[in-house]
Amino acid sequence: MRFEGFRSTGDLLKDTQSFLASFGKTETAAHCACVSQRARELALRFGLNASLAVQAGLLHDLGTVIPSQDKVRFSREHGLEVLPEEELYPGILHQQHSVILAQNVFGIGTPAILSAIGCHTTLKVGASDLDKLVFLADKISWDQDGEPPYLAEVTKALDNSLDAACLAFMDWLLSPEGGIRVVHPWLKVAYKELGGHKSIGQD
Repeated sequence: MRFEGFRSTGDLLKDTQSFLASFGKTETAAHCACVSQRARELALRFGLNASLAVQAGLLHDLGTVIPSQDKVRFSREHGLEVLPEEELYPGILHQQHSVILAQNVFGIGTPAILSAIGCHTTLKVGASDLDKLVFLADKISWDQDGEPPYLAEVTKALDNSLDAACLAFMDWLLSPEGGIRVVHPWLKVAYKELGGHKSIGQD
């Protein structure tokens, strides 16, 4: 896929919406706008940088424009290691592809934004508060019909901390109701770091 034809106007909301729509990703564009708003709200609530949160929210799903059958190849072409779990479920790779597109198409170089984009699906060990905030904003902004089944627990946990809310979501995800098919290694170590106690895979 080639992206050289896209020209940024400097309005990140307009540009990300236009970029995603040009690949037929109008629902993703709407989701990104929603995540951006939720990220802003959480940033203000927890005393974090709202501008960084908004930008990360708008950019976090750019990688969805890479077709599933091309994701592994795209990763390797850009020097990324592809883990066995990502071979099984290439959709996970979109978080890292979003980083590549944010850099190469939108000229984003702010490490905090790129970090938050790059782990918004799985989180990671040593995650920053902005990483956790965008992770949660993505989960709260359910992109399916109805209300997220974990919303009440995550919302309640937010009264305590970002860490507590991340753990509440992960507990749900790793439960029978969550039904996760592939547990990414980044999620596994992040869960343990947050104090998660559920058994995962071979643990």
